[in-house]
Amino acid sequence: MTSEPVTRPRPSGALRVMLKVPVLLHQLGLAQQLAKRDILVVRTIGRRTGRERLSGLSYAVKGNTVYVIAGWGEHTDWYRNMQANPRVEVRIGTQRMPAHARTVTDPAERDLALQLMTRIDGSPPRFLRPLIARLGLDFDAELAEALANPSQLTVVALELAEPLTSQPTSRGMNRSTMLGLLFVATAVASLLLAIRRSRRKQR
Repeated sequence: MTSEPVTRPRPSGALRVMLKVPVLLHQLGLAQQLAKRDILVVRTIGRRTGRERLSGLSYAVKGNTVYVIAGWGEHTDWYRNMQANPRVEVRIGTQRMPAHARTVTDPAERDLALQLMTRIDGSPPRFLRPLIARLGLDFDAELAEALANPSQLTVVALELAEPLTSQPTSRGMNRSTMLGLLFVATAVASLLLAIRRSRRKQR
């Protein structure tokens, strides 16, 4: 018997803002540092608006295929955009490559993708995980559940139209990356504080 893919509600509020951190860091000039942590940015076209949408995702590579996981299953915004228009752009470090997206349905390929994903370093830095958990996303628990129920994951293959010319191998986090993350974490914390104060005033 085949398990149904995970279809939990989409993220909202402060968690939705926090999930945009990788895109912001990419735009701040830290694309190469993100790639060293196995994080890419994928560009899709909004299924309703027709506008460019950017999403930061952990990834693994096999030849000219890049594997990513839709964390909210079929409710994931970029996944729904991809279904409407599978032509996407993959941004890894300073490289930008057109790609064709498809859902992985073959069990053997899904297992291969998950094996590759378990070897990467695309997780949030440990000092940010408590904040992310308070926003409703317990990364460690989510990872454990995913590994226990791999057939429920929505795995996507991004078939690159051109080869990935190079891939960073260092896994460290330098000072620039740390400062960028701290900046964003501070901004998010300030946003949360402002939201709480606003709600208190409305009571």
